[in-house]
Amino acid sequence: MIRFITIYAAAFLIVACAVEDTTESFFTETKEVPAMPLSEADKKILCRATVAATMGRDIAIIGVDKFEDNITYVSYKRPSDKTVWKTRCKTSGNKIIWSTVDQEGPGTGFGRWRDHSMDSKIVYSIDSDTVTITEKFPDGSGSPKVFVRDDKK
Repeated sequence: MIRFITIYAAAFLIVACAVEDTTESFFTETKEVPAMPLSEADKKILCRATVAATMGRDIAIIGVDKFEDNITYVSYKRPSDKTVWKTRCKTSGNKIIWSTVDQEGPGTGFGRWRDHSMDSKIVYSIDSDTVTITEKFPDGSGSPKVFVRDDKK
């Protein structure tokens, strides 16, 4: 029995050492595509679309509260329980980084920026008619979500 356990453990170690771990490369990958200059309107719609995509909300319920120092502040009232959720966003190259605002209640301040190596990566593309948001997860999953721009009316 001891011989079996020893052989099994040795085989496991050999196999484990041979498997390539791609998780680290995902988390440390920092490919940033230079983005074209964005207008204030572009940054506002990008933040609204990011919240809609990542939180599974209709972009129509997400409003812009303010734009200050290249950071967009948005909020929405969740239809199921009427609670208000606030988020702030900024861009870096073709990436969008977000954080909560007052998540623990009014006046509790900002949450952390979602730029940690273990956070999902959010990338965008934008043109005059649409915004595409893709949230990429460590396992490689993530599909683009396309929104028609409603800020050009």
